[in-house]
Amino acid sequence: MSNQKCKLSIALLLGLITLPSLRYIQKQQVNKISAAPTILTTRSSQSYIDSYYSSISPTATGNTLKSSLESLLKAERNRSFSYGSHQTAAFPYTDVDPARPHDGYIVSFYSGTPVKGYSGMNKEHTWPKSHGGNRIESDPHVIRPTLTSENSARGNMYYAQSPNPGWDPAEFDNPKYRGISARIIFYGATIGASSGLILEDVGRGQASGTGNKMGKLGDLLKWNFQYPVDQTEIIRNETLDLSLDYNRNPFIDDPSLACRIWGDTNSNTQSICAQYSVAPDTMSLSPSSATVNVGTTQTLTLSVSPTSASKDVIWTSSHPSVATVNNGLVSPLTVGVTTITATSTLDSSVKASSTITVTNDPIPVTGVSLERSSASLTLGKSLTLSASVLPSSASDKRLNWTSGNNAIATVSSAGLVTGHSLGTTTISVTTLDGGFSDTLTLTVTEQPAVTSIRGTFYNTNTANSGGENGVTTANLNQGITDVGAIGFGGATVVSSLKDVTQAYYPRSGGLALGSSKNPGSMTLVLNENYHAYKVEVVFNDAGTGNNTIGLSGNKPQKSAKNGSIGTEHSNPSTGSAYVVEFDSPASEVTISTDKRTALVEVIIHYGEEATPITPSQEATNWAVDFLSLTSEGCSNANFTQLESIWAQASTSYTALNDEAKTIITRATPNGHGNEIEEALARYVIIIEQYELHAFISGLQLADPARQPLLNDPASSAFILLAGLALAGVVATFFYTIKKRRTNEL
Repeated sequence: MSNQKCKLSIALLLGLITLPSLRYIQKQQVNKISAAPTILTTRSSQSYIDSYYSSISPTATGNTLKSSLESLLKAERNRSFSYGSHQTAAFPYTDVDPARPHDGYIVSFYSGTPVKGYSGMNKEHTWPKSHGGNRIESDPHVIRPTLTSENSARGNMYYAQSPNPGWDPAEFDNPKYRGISARIIFYGATIGASSGLILEDVGRGQASGTGNKMGKLGDLLKWNFQYPVDQTEIIRNETLDLSLDYNRNPFIDDPSLACRIWGDTNSNTQSICAQYSVAPDTMSLSPSSATVNVGTTQTLTLSVSPTSASKDVIWTSSHPSVATVNNGLVSPLTVGVTTITATSTLDSSVKASSTITVTNDPIPVTGVSLERSSASLTLGKSLTLSASVLPSSASDKRLNWTSGNNAIATVSSAGLVTGHSLGTTTISVTTLDGGFSDTLTLTVTEQPAVTSIRGTFYNTNTANSGGENGVTTANLNQGITDVGAIGFGGATVVSSLKDVTQAYYPRSGGLALGSSKNPGSMTLVLNENYHAYKVEVVFNDAGTGNNTIGLSGNKPQKSAKNGSIGTEHSNPSTGSAYVVEFDSPASEVTISTDKRTALVEVIIHYGEEATPITPSQEATNWAVDFLSLTSEGCSNANFTQLESIWAQASTSYTALNDEAKTIITRATPNGHGNEIEEALARYVIIIEQYELHAFISGLQLADPARQPLLNDPASSAFILLAGLALAGVVATFFYTIKKRRTNEL
């Protein structure tokens, strides 16, 4: 009997070591294989998710459950973000278009509009700053990329559904954002619990409420049931956890946690949680059968009866080697037939199914198109061209880029064009499948002189009223002399205005954007002679205080810097400038505020800085090109994809000058380093795992690829602790045996 107890104890201890070990190893394997951030589109296995939350009591409720989750999530973080880093360190990986996750499109929150890069977007505080959202604004689960017009439409209102006061996330005709928003707010109230963030079951409009509350809780609970977890949520959750080494959102993994925490808040929340915790009588999937080709996907839509019943189901595939299913999204893998089944989590006898037949017929390319037909490039500068292969589900999307005159401009395998001498040439892109092509006329021009022009809107109208019709192009360009406003001094800087909301001039000693309760914004469409590579704006307070300033353009941002708001009517302003710099000159500039603030100065920098490409920049450009070129193959762990682009990668490296090659070969492969170090880490892994030919000489292929895992402090600590624990188990076992034998003697 004692031997059996001993064996059982050892088995239990080994199990305690092994279960988290498997989850840790899975996470490390994903990080190692990707080398650089990887976009993950498939939900983790249920065993992994169960292991992740294994320390959470299945009977915990209310604040006890919320506190346990907060502690777990914070312990799972192995990196941090800042509010300013989201658009480069998170959004390109966490907020991608599910239909083309590797094509550089970021999805705007609320409307679901895909945007190439980050053009015309800013950051949405789903939990508004004025309600305490600044306490968690570094968390990438909470901050979302949003088109400027959508961001300003909400202001700082609570999430609520009419007739409750507040703002409905379905405002832009995409109701799934009700459920997505609810699960973000539940997360915010959990991760910010120790910071004082709480939920209340009331609706509140603009500029009302307290500094640490959000709602409306009842509507959020209802939306959580009505709108199931979306594919965009899965991408964000998995990519943050397994690729970016951050924590998960537990309400995406298990939406029922919301009712366990807040279901007993009041009679309303009790009723909602009870109503939507009813098992369905019947369920159905649409379509009930479908033929799907490898390389495409099929979405199955679940219907329940009664319609108010729970839609929480478990999705399974009878033959996962043929096709997998993730929240209703079917991904075919190999030719065959499988049955996709949705089983109610509340009543396992209630099921719905769909028969999926998988084919693998090549989908031919029918065309290719560039995003523009002509472009101008300053000597020594670079720009990246984007081409769309049609149809989007085509089997072979490989492209070949060429320049009609390499002396004027060269183009890399990823469409990166660099100007070398003055003149005009043609850049062509051709599909390998079908030979379809499109062209662009490129003109390389001289470096223009750096020039700026200042628009001054100080005025003597200090009242917080008036100026309803004063925001015109004439008043901005020529000023309003009656109140001492200079404008742009008569220069035709602004050719037109668009999307002007809550803007008044003259008012509050400047051009007032916003009112005491509502946000304001305007977009300046610049004359072609004043397209801006950098913009600075200066504001004074207008009696509302603690304001948020937005500054963006219709070109990708190169950098941005927050300023400070000056005191009321100060002249010159005691504030400092908010600054944004663009990758290429912007023809439109959008300025916004969350409530009334006085714009007193705008400085437009036009032309471009004369900064020729250095060897370091050339090396970095190659690294970015290589990471982009290999991204899809690494993400899919697909040898064929990697092999198909390897010659292009080799050619682009061979074309570098010797100084750039020296910079690359002297760098150390590091999956968490800069672009060059990340590219080398991925290069080494591809060489080792797929045995493709090495084209970078002077690198040690074996050790660097393993170095990130072996040298990582967390890895070393884990291995040491596991070893010590195992040694303790073995020692205890032999001590027990020895003691038993001694007693027997």
